[in-house]
Amino acid sequence: MGLSIQSVLRFEPPDMPRTGGRVTAVFEARSTGARTAEKATYSIPSPQPYVFANATNPAHPRVVQGAREEVTLSPADRRQALVLRRIGASDQNTMMVLVNAEVFEVDAIGNPVLDGGGQPLPSQRSSGFIVVR
Repeated sequence: MGLSIQSVLRFEPPDMPRTGGRVTAVFEARSTGARTAEKATYSIPSPQPYVFANATNPAHPRVVQGAREEVTLSPADRRQALVLRRIGASDQNTMMVLVNAEVFEVDAIGNPVLDGGGQPLPSQRSSGFIVVR
């Protein structure tokens, strides 16, 4: 087991209209040993004027939980569709939106992998900016 991810989150396309839009978050993941799996949580920190229209839980519109994905020794891109929408009053000063990803190594049923002491392995973090045009 073991998981390695790229620390920079990139977006396709790299920009979106001021009102919001659809982008795909991409990061590279690979196993450092045997086959393993990962699950990523994407978030937009407050007080940015954007939330996810495709949030996993409508009560928490700043969070999207990705699905469990297998990871092998070969580096491979992980992709997650994110749909952002603007909230609140128009802010012409917002030039970029910060999106964070927290990636967990998980077992076959999606539970965090535990260390020898029974504690979940630490997550790995990645982040990036979507340009607002």
